[in-house]
Amino acid sequence: MTAPTPREQVVLITGATGDLGAAFTLALTSAGAEVVAADLPGAADLGARLAGKATDQGPGRAVFVACDVTSDDDVAAAVALAAERFGGLDAVVNNAAVYRALGPKRPLTELTVRDWDTVLTVNVLAPGR
Repeated sequence: MTAPTPREQVVLITGATGDLGAAFTLALTSAGAEVVAADLPGAADLGARLAGKATDQGPGRAVFVACDVTSDDDVAAAVALAAERFGGLDAVVNNAAVYRALGPKRPLTELTVRDWDTVLTVNVLAPGR
């Protein structure tokens, strides 16, 4: 028995402009999936270039959406975009995560309560929304 291919599947990828997210985006569009590549608003230029590259490599297509996974409104807008552009949503790759984004690399024991709240919100709570 072979695994189903992602052809004609619609996939939302969070954290899409990072190394792993970009690899997911390119691999899925190459396999024929329609991808909503989501990342923080500050990554819009990089996200638009990624979506263009993924679409050019086809046969799937990709579109970028600015999305902070800690914002219910942003997540709802990303899902709505998937429905509007591609007719629905079949899967989500919850790839958004933070740790290095909190500043210089340091031991976990040196994180502040605010830092730890940010890590938990993005890495643990947001995927359950």
